[in-house]
Amino acid sequence: MPVIRRIARRLRREESGFTLTELLVACIVGTIVLLATFATLDSSVKLTGKVTDRVNRTQRARLAMEVITRKLRSQVCPAPGQGALIDAQDYSVRFYSFMKAGAFVPDILEIKWDTNTNSIIESKWAGTGASPNTTWAATPTTQTLLADVKPTFSPAGQTSTRGPVFKYYLSNSATALTTPLSAANLKA
Repeated sequence: MPVIRRIARRLRREESGFTLTELLVACIVGTIVLLATFATLDSSVKLTGKVTDRVNRTQRARLAMEVITRKLRSQVCPAPGQGALIDAQDYSVRFYSFMKAGAFVPDILEIKWDTNTNSIIESKWAGTGASPNTTWAATPTTQTLLADVKPTFSPAGQTSTRGPVFKYYLSNSATALTTPLSAANLKA
């Protein structure tokens, strides 16, 4: 116990400490470390925001792709000898579709990229009457499947023209058909 008291008395009497130069150097080093820490924190917050936005866009796109795929797979031929596709372009596809239960009455669906709103839009003309005497509504109902979307540029690296949203292939072919599809290719 007396050793601790002796050390405590000596520390109380001692007047040594930091010099002004040492204090300034310590402040400058501390400030640099603090600024580096804040810069790292700031960049990580920005990157987290970018990653979150990318994940949200990917999830929205995945959901829209599933909906579009389901609708494209609902293509039907409305009558014997008549193809399922009505029109096929780079940015749109129009086809006969049947996604209901009950009597076979196909609708006409069009899925297209709207160049004005940068959205993928679905237009649906409801069908009435049994096939082959089906008639379709004069005006479609529309809904937006995906907003704020743009096709990639084509060819790679070029920034003047957008690539197609839809590409069309014959079965067992790896070569895309030219658009708009000809009447023969629409039936195929």
